[in-house]
Amino acid sequence: MTATAKLGGTATFPTISGWTKSLEVTVGGGVDGAGTGTQRFALYIRTAAGTESGTVTVTPNGPSNVVQATISSYSCNAGNTFSLDVASGSMATASTSVVTDADHVMGETAGNMMFFSTTAAANTNLGSQTVTATGATYGTAAERVDTGTNSGNDSRLSHCDRPITSGTASAATHYTGTATAATTAGTIFVRLSEVVSAGNRGPDRRRPRITRRPARSASFAR
Repeated sequence: MTATAKLGGTATFPTISGWTKSLEVTVGGGVDGAGTGTQRFALYIRTAAGTESGTVTVTPNGPSNVVQATISSYSCNAGNTFSLDVASGSMATASTSVVTDADHVMGETAGNMMFFSTTAAANTNLGSQTVTATGATYGTAAERVDTGTNSGNDSRLSHCDRPITSGTASAATHYTGTATAATTAGTIFVRLSEVVSAGNRGPDRRRPRITRRPARSASFAR
């Protein structure tokens, strides 16, 4: 789950029972308003039991006048687990060409999935979203959700992913997208790597299989 709050970038996201807050950063820049300003951006991780239902409450501590959150889920072969690496990137100058770079080399390699979530300071459609990295070859990028709100100072939040088919990244992951209106932005990157359990190893081992599941979104003004 990624969550974004806008108004000065000083709000902080709380601890949520059953979830691990893996990353929290301030992205964007400029004077607070529609299309500019800083946003607080957080990533929460949960290992699902498959019996979850109901809602998740995400209420920032501190000033914010618009909040958005979206949940995406992924599965792998039974008995296996995920190894994750997370990073973030920020764009402080408003533009209709959205570009961010991960803050370190994530080393994505064949069989991995790169999940990337972008928040924008304007309620502007995010299009042509993709990621690349020197040394890695990717499959087709897929947009899972792109949702926005005109509440408060406006906000946009997207979830996308792209599988790595061959090679290994030797440079930081690079995000590009387009916006219908100039905006500042930030991206959270998550590299998902399937760790094969001892029981799934051997000549008949199951091949890594990272599967997307439907995404869920919500937004509200404060």
